Amino acid sequence: MAIAFVLTVVVALAALVGVAVLDHRRKAAIEAATAASARAEGAERERAAATVAAAEAAEVAGQQLTAVAADLDTAAATTAQLRDELDTATARAAQLSVSEATLTARVHAATVRQTELEAALAAEAAATSDLRAELATATRVVDAAAAGPSDGAADGPSPWGLLLVRVERQWAAGVSAGPDERGVGPGTPGEQLTAAVGHELDRLREEAGLYAELRGRAVTGDATVLLAVGEALATLATASDHLTVELDHEVRVLAEGWTGPSAAVDSLVDTLAQAGLALGVHTEGGEVRLTLPLPAAPDETHQERPTAHGGW
Repeated sequence: MAIAFVLTVVVALAALVGVAVLDHRRKAAIEAATAASARAEGAERERAAATVAAAEAAEVAGQQLTAVAADLDTAAATTAQLRDELDTATARAAQLSVSEATLTARVHAATVRQTELEAALAAEAAATSDLRAELATATRVVDAAAAGPSDGAADGPSPWGLLLVRVERQWAAGVSAGPDERGVGPGTPGEQLTAAVGHELDRLREEAGLYAELRGRAVTGDATVLLAVGEALATLATASDHLTVELDHEVRVLAEGWTGPSAAVDSLVDTLAQAGLALGVHTEGGEVRLTLPLPAAPDETHQERPTAHGGW
């Protein structure tokens, strides 16, 4: 009985120990599960926080990408505008370069033309000075010989004959005429004046390269008038394209394509006025018309002067 009781007690103690061990294990398991659950909850919270942070970062990144895209669009538009402005500036610079070249060419042409006109004026001034002296000398000689006028022959000792010789010499030098081609030849003073004016036009045609034409015939000749006609033709030839001379009881000169200064014509008028000659002048556009009366022919001194024909 005692052994049975002891065994019973031992079994009971063993059972109690087993229960205690099981309870301890259960508690340990519960604690482990609780700790695991806590860890899981912490991990979930961390995951949720990470998800929120990632979403926020993604949103911020999206906003930044949008801002960068807008900046890129603005930069592209600015670049296009600057390129257009550069193209416009380049085209304008090209236009200005062409305009500058054109203006430079015009200034150069104007400078050359001014130089030519100044040279022509200087030459005209020198020729005018020489002619004034010649006209003064011829006027004195003609006045001294008025009491005994010559017959107009080119080989006579009169001033008229000497003047014709000088005209012939200048004409021969200008057109390269031979010695046997010189000389106006015998004839009336009107015929000799006509021939002398024709030779002056021939010489100027060769020297100045202009078109010249002679019409009609002078009714008489006069040394002062011939000198005046020579100076008038020399003045107009330097800046004209076409000279036409008509002769009858007066001398009419038409210069077409005239580009010379009005001062040259005024100087010519003054020069001839000093020689006692009244020169009629009419200018219009690019034309200059000069009129110079001839002295009355010997056979018409007491007759009515014929009506001019072929005038302007």
